[in-house]
Amino acid sequence: MVDSTPSQDNTNADKGHSGKKFQALQNQVDESVREEWEQIQNDLKKKLVEVYQFDWVLERGQPNSLQRVAAVDISYSKTD
Repeated sequence: MVDSTPSQDNTNADKGHSGKKFQALQNQVDESVREEWEQIQNDLKKKLVEVYQFDWVLERGQPNSLQRVAAVDISYSKTD
């Protein structure tokens, strides 16, 4: 069970403290869970579209006219 009680490390913005807290939390995660999570993240990253390809137009009444706009911001490490 993970202790969810706020500690000094949780509220301290110092990178040294937050890095130690992060490492401590990482050590609590079972290796099989971490491997599964990494595999899921890698599979999702492969599906990421980084080049926009539009086939719609802004003219109303056309078969491929833009009607609705939505967005999702999903961040991935750019160093991997």
